[in-house]
Amino acid sequence: MFKHAAFLIIGYLSAYLACTWVPVQHPFQMSEFIMMLILNPTKSFFSMILFTIGFILHAFLIKSAFSLTYKMIRNEGNVLEAAISYCVFINFYILFQIGFWQTLVLAAFTVLFGLATANIQRTALKKAL
Repeated sequence: MFKHAAFLIIGYLSAYLACTWVPVQHPFQMSEFIMMLILNPTKSFFSMILFTIGFILHAFLIKSAFSLTYKMIRNEGNVLEAAISYCVFINFYILFQIGFWQTLVLAAFTVLFGLATANIQRTALKKAL
């Protein structure tokens, strides 16, 4: 349970910093965006690292939320742990208020990574049987 809470907090903070360090101006111009990334290399590098950490932790929380829900249906799961894992959607709501486009990309990467790793785990279980 503590691990899920720590992942929730660290995932939010890393995604928040990634969203604030890479602002998207309206109307979006690719040349200005790339120029901003080039002129601030340390900020760009750390925001990429934080973005990666954020989507990996959020993907873990979403996967664990659904697996804990499945366990709760079978009366094996912990309700509090599942509730903490479902707080990842509150994280996304707050992040959408801060930076819509950055959070949309984060959510897309999170879902794709979560689905890809869930499929790998199922394939490994089928091979083991």
